[in-house]
Amino acid sequence: PSPLRNLRNDALLQKVGIDVGVRTEGKWARVQTNVHLLNMLGVRWVLSEHPQPDALLKTHMESPVHVYENTDAMPLAFLVGCVHSTDDPWSALDTLQPNVWAISEEDVGLPACQTALHGGSVEVVRTVSDHREMHVESPAEALLVWTETHAPGWTVSVNGTEQTIHRVNWNFRGVRVPAGSSTIEWRYEPVWLGAALPLASLSWMSLLLGLRR
Repeated sequence: PSPLRNLRNDALLQKVGIDVGVRTEGKWARVQTNVHLLNMLGVRWVLSEHPQPDALLKTHMESPVHVYENTDAMPLAFLVGCVHSTDDPWSALDTLQPNVWAISEEDVGLPACQTALHGGSVEVVRTVSDHREMHVESPAEALLVWTETHAPGWTVSVNGTEQTIHRVNWNFRGVRVPAGSSTIEWRYEPVWLGAALPLASLSWMSLLLGLRR
């Protein structure tokens, strides 16, 4: 659960049945119904007090808890060639095929097709708290989906040119990438940082002057 209480994230976890709430075997029904969303979230391991009703996930351990592996878990970042625009992204999650198309609340400029993109790849080459760098190879113009929370303060550039971050698949990030090789850089640059740094410097100067006096 997010310490920031992101309501969209909380709603999605509850829909999939992996929220931290009432512990009941009834959650398995939600997992079964929304296994495609479990895949999209990249959830590879599921631990439960209750056995799964069907052989949905691969069993690794049954005591003292049940440990299951989701071998269809998707990577954190991936490419799709189709984007479906909708005013009701919550309902659209029910029929989403995350490895084929993405859902967006605005026009991204990619076709609303249902054809999988073949031959693309995404490699994360740098990961720090406020900076991600990815190398993308795409056979056609596509959408790079990064399954991290869509939040203010992040910017993205494609081959050095700043681009728009789209909210996709209910609450995650997406950016259009051209065909061929691309370098994608995500940076966290919140608006308040520009004001905070000079204020912090002024505060330190005031403190030092006060100590000297």
